[in-house]
Amino acid sequence: MNGLLKNLISSFLSENEQIKEIKENQASLQKQIDHIMSSLTNLQDAVTRLASITDEAVKVLNTPHPTEEAIQAAADLINAQADRLQAASDNDPDTIAK
Repeated sequence: MNGLLKNLISSFLSENEQIKEIKENQASLQKQIDHIMSSLTNLQDAVTRLASITDEAVKVLNTPHPTEEAIQAAADLINAQADRLQAASDNDPDTIAK
């Protein structure tokens, strides 16, 4: 009887440790999911800003006889946004392709 009780206690303790491990893994996975979701939101915002800037550049290019300065300003806007996106990617090791 004493041996059976020891086996049951050992079994419960082992299961308790496994449950703790599972909970820790779930917490870690949830943090990763939260980070991914935050990154996706940031990417969506960046794409929205880039689309807006591109729309403005297209408006300039669609005006009758745009000036060279207007064309250059539109190109500068797009290049500046592309540089910001590149810099953000370079500063975040999670966004670098492996």
